[in-house]
Amino acid sequence: MTDRFDEDIEYSHSPEHAGLWLHAYKKFFPNLVSVEYKENDLVLQRRGIDVELKLRSEETILIDEKKRRNYYNDILVEFEDRGSPGWINKNLDIDCLAYLKAPAESVWIFDWRSLVRAWQENEDVWQSTYPRRTSYDGTLNTPVPDEILCRAVAEAGCASAIRSKLGNGEYWNLWLSNDESGELAVSVVG
Repeated sequence: MTDRFDEDIEYSHSPEHAGLWLHAYKKFFPNLVSVEYKENDLVLQRRGIDVELKLRSEETILIDEKKRRNYYNDILVEFEDRGSPGWINKNLDIDCLAYLKAPAESVWIFDWRSLVRAWQENEDVWQSTYPRRTSYDGTLNTPVPDEILCRAVAEAGCASAIRSKLGNGEYWNLWLSNDESGELAVSVVG
């Protein structure tokens, strides 16, 4: 079990997808000034902070990055970690959760508070609808389909979700938010 865990930590910190992360961050935060990785700061790691983005406005965005080796049409939501709360049930000090589906080179960025609210509002239905997955190290996960999760996150508040595709050089993202009328607005930004 330890070998696989160490292998996964090494994979998550590998620079292999650094360009993809950076491209997504620049598209999502156009006034990005700097990106600072925190993989060696265990105190920040325990708080969920993998990356610190600095914007021209002097705002700081704290991000927890998740990487998935295989592509599925879902986001794997970890709700339990060997008897302790999984990342969705932790009080993390982050602004966004960034989720990379490596083979498809797609990045999804979720507003953290809206993602948590969406999980809290839909947890029972999702766990009874989608088959629970137990990982090699004992974490429990619910695979929530992309469209279902994005819609729920958008409906949970002033939320956003982005997906970037770089495989053949093209880039697009999907922005989901509630407009003034309470209707779900979906726009594609190139």
